[in-house]
Amino acid sequence: ELAVIVARGRDNTISCYPVVETIHRDNICHIVKAPANVKWKVRERATEVAFNAVNSLEGAGVFAVELFLTEDGQILLNEVAPRPHNSGHHTIESCYTSQYEQHLRAVVGLPLGDPSMKTPAAIMYNILGEEEGELGFQLAHQLMKRALTIPGASVH
Repeated sequence: ELAVIVARGRDNTISCYPVVETIHRDNICHIVKAPANVKWKVRERATEVAFNAVNSLEGAGVFAVELFLTEDGQILLNEVAPRPHNSGHHTIESCYTSQYEQHLRAVVGLPLGDPSMKTPAAIMYNILGEEEGELGFQLAHQLMKRALTIPGASVH
């Protein structure tokens, strides 16, 4: 799956974040890779589909556009979620304007910020639901400790 975070301001200005690849496990977003490791033409088409989807709707704010990339290269629209989204959590550290700041800018009528990445790449690993109970707590704690040994990594 691919996803694009799209912001639309109250003045109908639209800005798109880089296309990301999402990997799901048990219907939960497990990993987000930014930018998506796909051909430039695929990124371009995914951005176009996401832009057109949001442009056809009303409202200001951030919209998460989820897409399917078929084996033959087609881009299919899956869902538009009108809110900040887990596929955009990486923007907190990896983009000049996070999806949260962008959402606030959009809904209060401020100019939209720069959605481009300030890092070459980013990855979000969702530790939610790894295991339950004490085992889950211990595993999550171990993963967080490991992540925090990586320069520039953050845990939320």
